[in-house]
Amino acid sequence: MIKATTPTHIFTFPEEVVPATCAKIQITYSQENDRACRVREQVILEKNKADVTIDGQSVSIELTQEEMNRFKPGVAQIQVRAKDSSDKVMASQIFNVKVKKVLNEEIL
Repeated sequence: MIKATTPTHIFTFPEEVVPATCAKIQITYSQENDRACRVREQVILEKNKADVTIDGQSVSIELTQEEMNRFKPGVAQIQVRAKDSSDKVMASQIFNVKVKKVLNEEIL
């Protein structure tokens, strides 16, 4: 991911979970926050089912330039969670993605 851009992320669900019938979908983006030498995760952005586009077993989401500028260069983590109509909750693995800087963070 590059700051001040508009990336699209696509997540494919396992066969047993149908995104269109999920009661809730949550996509969480976080980064480590190093304050006073205490490293901990900080949620930078959270999206839900209303924010995604569903296509079969996949959901996609496009981030805005403003959302991307919330991240600092380094590693960000992404995780998808979903709750189906029978209240069963699943979580994806945590994806580590590199956030790269841009020379000008101005919104175009």
